[in-house]
Amino acid sequence: MPESFDPYFEWLGIESGGRPPQHYCLLGLECREPNPEVIARAADAAMARLRRVRPGTRLAEWGRLLDQLRAVKVCLLNPASKAAYDASLADPPSATTCPSAWAASSGPHEPVLATPPTIQPMPQPESLLAEIVPTARPAASAASTDALAASWRGPLIAGLLVLMVGLGGALGYVLYQQGMLPGAGSTTEVAQHTAAAGQSPAAPTASHSDNPKQTPQHPPDQHPISPKPATPPPTPPAEVAQNPAPQPEPPKSEPAEPKPEPEKPDPTVDEKKAAAFAHAVTDARTAMSERDLASARKHIKTASANAQNPEDGSQIDRLETMVENLTQFWNGIRASVAKLQPAEEIVVKDDRIVVVESGRDYLTVRAAGRVRRYQIEAMPTPLVRVIVDLSFGKDAGSKAIIGTFLAVDPDGDRALAKKYWQQAAKAGIDSEKLLRELDGAASAGPAAGPKLDPPTDKARLDAAGQAVRDRFKMQYDAATSLVKKVELVRELLARAPGTKNGDARFVMFREAKDLAVAAGQATLACEVVDQLARHYTVDPLGLKAAVLEEVGKKARGLSSQRDITQGALTLVDEAINQQRLVEAGRLAVVALEAARKCNSATLMRQATAADQQVQTMQKEGGKKKKE
Repeated sequence: MPESFDPYFEWLGIESGGRPPQHYCLLGLECREPNPEVIARAADAAMARLRRVRPGTRLAEWGRLLDQLRAVKVCLLNPASKAAYDASLADPPSATTCPSAWAASSGPHEPVLATPPTIQPMPQPESLLAEIVPTARPAASAASTDALAASWRGPLIAGLLVLMVGLGGALGYVLYQQGMLPGAGSTTEVAQHTAAAGQSPAAPTASHSDNPKQTPQHPPDQHPISPKPATPPPTPPAEVAQNPAPQPEPPKSEPAEPKPEPEKPDPTVDEKKAAAFAHAVTDARTAMSERDLASARKHIKTASANAQNPEDGSQIDRLETMVENLTQFWNGIRASVAKLQPAEEIVVKDDRIVVVESGRDYLTVRAAGRVRRYQIEAMPTPLVRVIVDLSFGKDAGSKAIIGTFLAVDPDGDRALAKKYWQQAAKAGIDSEKLLRELDGAASAGPAAGPKLDPPTDKARLDAAGQAVRDRFKMQYDAATSLVKKVELVRELLARAPGTKNGDARFVMFREAKDLAVAAGQATLACEVVDQLARHYTVDPLGLKAAVLEEVGKKARGLSSQRDITQGALTLVDEAINQQRLVEAGRLAVVALEAARKCNSATLMRQATAADQQVQTMQKEGGKKKKE
């Protein structure tokens, strides 16, 4: 391909516009499209078009463009981020739409206008001034200006009159309150006038009757600009008549100090939507682990409809990336199985199996004298991994896809998944964000503020525990199976960091750990301990050692024992590095017991070597041999 390769044009048909295009242009939509369903359909159509492309040597560019489309979809479907993005856009009349070749041919998703709509400019301030102070203007524009002026002259004049009347009333009220304007209730003015004339308060009325031609300019009860008829002023109290000295003026009203504005509450979180989001995310992860990608997509769509903040959007982005990776993974497995030839031998864990028949949707093999037929998604994980080793590439893109399968499969290898994702990220594939699915940050997020000491008041912890069980009563009642227990663990992990009550937050982490242990999920229980350690000053190594000891007693199945062995061996190395030989010895024993139960010769050798190393260090006083 030439060096001037443009993926936006070559793969999406976007001919014009900046690079990278703005969000709406990338999806072939009108600028600031308000309908979320139209946005979602356009984004899905764009991603579907891109997935049909064979990127070849441009896999990294292809992956980045797919990630960009996912990020644009998340941004425009979240009301808050969409509003912020729309506000940042310039909107010249010629950029209201951004037609592209794929949008025009994508069917009923969203029509593209052939001609941008005409936007009428609003009257400028100069035209408003011209209506008040007429100025010379060209004859050609006189008619249009007169028509425009006629449309707002009446409302403007009415508004000015209302403003003048209001200001006059306010000024009169202020003068009246300060005693500068005579009024019916102003006893000070009446007394001063009486003292100056040497008359009683009733004298003004008599003098008016003696000289009917004399008209007072401003009767005491009449406002200077009010045409109300004059009425006699009310008789003032006796003490005022006897003591004509001026009374002290009423204190001037001082403006009240402005009250401090109340603190704006944190953005309210819809509890129902938050619960629906947590359930949908958990269900999506469960569906991926069960290799049901259609259900996973439905749950992700439900989660997207209930997302309320950027962190929710990040989780949805990760899940969509994982589903896309898994789709490519299983398509690759189907293609590889279809190429297997009858009578071809495959070695799976020292056992030889013979291919009887194969196709894109099934595989029939003979093993240990028995013929077995598997649907592709139902093949045992060891067989799937052998097929991966035989047929998948070793490039960064393939490692990102394989890592996703290893991360979500119950019998996968999360440590190897982490390694593959890190290698893919170094090669330019946007897979580093997926690492949060391994360290638990996807569900719990970062700890806010400094770590806290765990609460110790038993009465308060018991009350908090009862409150947590009441809050999640339906989930606790339904947690009778392994899948439901895992769902409850995930929901507690998702909700604990945002719980303001410190006792309840700690109890939610503790309950999640105990449920994971009861389900025999060693990896999940250790993940809970990691999240607990992000918020509280606890001993994660000691807690994990206790968790693996307890899970080892309850776990059933070879895969569970294998997880316990691998987890314990990892912690043995960590304990040795910290010179904590007591914990290292406990973990070595756990690894040995679990290795015996999972019948793995390799793990048995590793566990035996770790146990011998710990015993040697204990005898030598904790000195680690140099390799």
